[in-house]
Amino acid sequence: MKLDSYLEIDVNGEETFFVNKEILCSYSCMLRKLFRKSLATSPTKSSKVKVIFHDLPGGAEAFEQMTKFCYNNGNIHITPNNTCLLYYVAEYMEISTEGVHPSFSLINQVLKSVQGISNWSWHEVLKALKQCQNHFPSLNSSGIPDKLLHSVVARIAASSVTSPCCSSPESSGLRFSSDAKSCMSSKNNNRQRTWWFPDVVILSTEMVSNIIKRMISEKAEHATISRFLFYCLKCKISSLDCDENNKVITTVVDLLYSLDANSVSCKGLFDILRICCSQGAISSSSRERLEYMIGRQIDNATLDDLLISSPLGMIASTM
Repeated sequence: MKLDSYLEIDVNGEETFFVNKEILCSYSCMLRKLFRKSLATSPTKSSKVKVIFHDLPGGAEAFEQMTKFCYNNGNIHITPNNTCLLYYVAEYMEISTEGVHPSFSLINQVLKSVQGISNWSWHEVLKALKQCQNHFPSLNSSGIPDKLLHSVVARIAASSVTSPCCSSPESSGLRFSSDAKSCMSSKNNNRQRTWWFPDVVILSTEMVSNIIKRMISEKAEHATISRFLFYCLKCKISSLDCDENNKVITTVVDLLYSLDANSVSCKGLFDILRICCSQGAISSSSRERLEYMIGRQIDNATLDDLLISSPLGMIASTM
């Protein structure tokens, strides 16, 4: 029985597409199985068929990219901007390549594109990483998120400038010097170490955690990581609801706990403690870790740290 020509597809309530059923079914195993099942249960022809997707990865944008692939005889221009969208929608829609050379497989084309990730710009890598976190919460076996995370960490490491004078976490990374040139050099070095902060902080808490854990495992400078974590807390804490705030605080505390004690700001730890007292509880294990970190630096605490409270939802900058 020949399939009806037209198919209406509602993608996540975002957009409705009218497509050629035969063309899409020739590539999508999911649609083929869906219509076989439909014909088996309701053999009567219908002039109008509608499919509704509620959770298609990547939404309307990803579906549109997939239709371009199908309508163009299995060919599409793959870029850093659509790599993740194409892979996950291809997996979800079960895009098959029966009778097609493996080089024309959509998934194979995407994986080949990812091999050139070293040629992607910094912002292209970040955009692809955001697509992973926004549309595909669980990192699957494709290896794409792993390659993106590796690229981000490698670029941060490559841009870091090794300095014999490690900055103190209490001094905002700057040292006073009678030599003006030395002071300027210190400021430039500081900017080179922290340029990535605003770009990475907008990622999800889980993605930030993955990046920082990789940096720690690859022996990145703990003082810089510590400063980023306090910066992250400062940026995120006031714009989230209570549950998300607690998630951010717990994540930051657990990551700080894995750093060298001398790289963590005592003042910053007290700021976190104030937020915990004013906004709600974090996990008992994270609370214990926070108190332990404060305890081993209590000799560095000032009277202001101990007595002056911060406004609700605010954290003093430790930059």
